[in-house]
Amino acid sequence: MAAVTQDFTDTSGKATITFNDYAVENHWLSGSFSIELKKPAGEEEYIYNLLAQDIVLHLPDSIHTLVWNCNQNYYWVEGRDTPQNFDDDVFEVLGTASGTDIDGVSYSCKILEAIPLFRYCAWVSGGLVEIDVPGQDIEDGKIMYNSEACDPFFNLEFNGMVFTENLLNMYRPSLEGAK
Repeated sequence: MAAVTQDFTDTSGKATITFNDYAVENHWLSGSFSIELKKPAGEEEYIYNLLAQDIVLHLPDSIHTLVWNCNQNYYWVEGRDTPQNFDDDVFEVLGTASGTDIDGVSYSCKILEAIPLFRYCAWVSGGLVEIDVPGQDIEDGKIMYNSEACDPFFNLEFNGMVFTENLLNMYRPSLEGAK
């Protein structure tokens, strides 16, 4: 279900989306999130707030779930003066997120350096995120996104050690045993 209060160019324009038994390929989604324009009076800057509360993804095994919450602001920093051309739009994201992974491990994240979003780039191409995972052997770390290129690579820093990761390799199904 989706509800929109008014146009997104009007102050306090808001859309709320609620997932109730929404499923794709045996993955069930529940919870709700809203996007609201928070434009300060008298200023030209557009700030959209994304608020997600208890978004739960139920995995096909019926045992594991992922839970996600966030409170993030999207700053529209380029392209507002060309409303019919989305290709030149640039947003910067700041905010927080929290939840639990499929093993029930709680986490929280805070964006320390804005994450830029470009329409022409499918990857995160800049920014710094702090991660806290209380009660684990490694309780905190950082995700550092490459600000020089539009690619799937990023660095993780935990306990002073830096690892380079590739998003393309993180979620590919295993082909072991495939014929």
